[in-house]
Amino acid sequence: MVRTLLQLKKAFGWEPNSPKEFIDLIDTLSTFPVVDDLHESVFMTTAEVLDGNTTPKVLLAAQGAAKFINLKKAHVALAYNSAAYATNLSLQLRLGTTVIAEVEVLDVTADTIKEFTLSDSPVIPLNSTLNVIVKTDDPITGDSPLGIFFDYSVDDDLVAQVPTA
Repeated sequence: MVRTLLQLKKAFGWEPNSPKEFIDLIDTLSTFPVVDDLHESVFMTTAEVLDGNTTPKVLLAAQGAAKFINLKKAHVALAYNSAAYATNLSLQLRLGTTVIAEVEVLDVTADTIKEFTLSDSPVIPLNSTLNVIVKTDDPITGDSPLGIFFDYSVDDDLVAQVPTA
């Protein structure tokens, strides 16, 4: 919540003309729910990557009935050891079975950070687990661990808020 003039200038690039205008704005803003993006980091061992299609890695548990995970941005960091992964080089982020982001990263031969490309318009399922999975099948070789870093929010079912009449 914006509580100081400095925060207001930083958040909105706006400065009130009077103290009353500032107080009125704060009163108005206080009626809105605070929605901050959440941040998570999840790490995968080499063994988990090599088994990454057979056994997807849970990044975030389902958030409950009538809730959905709204992924904002995601990156993967590969800490290269000595052998690149061979075959099946893409990672996908999935909510349930719905692919919401993808990146090809497992073929690199140096420490690397890449951003996942978010899907254009996926149907976002309610109450679903966010997983990372190796696309297509398990890699056959490779020895580098991964970190998945992502920003998200947990939102209410928007459809339920639409009047039916």
